[in-house]
Amino acid sequence: MELPEDFRVSLTDSAAPGAYPISTFSYAIVPKSSSNADALRAFLTYAVTTGQKFGPALQFAPLPARVLAADRATISRIR
Repeated sequence: MELPEDFRVSLTDSAAPGAYPISTFSYAIVPKSSSNADALRAFLTYAVTTGQKFGPALQFAPLPARVLAADRATISRIR
């Protein structure tokens, strides 16, 4: 998946019932290469997939499919 230089997703004025009108992402700044790349990829993959099940109780919205696809593509490039 080719990622755009300026990846943006609108998170304002959601049509979802009870949604807060303005929100933002949490970001992780990680190196492109690391001696711990396997563990880093595993953790980040968990955070954007299985770990998402903990979000609702913490008032976090689920990641949109477009963002999840971009996350997975970016994570796969960590070496």
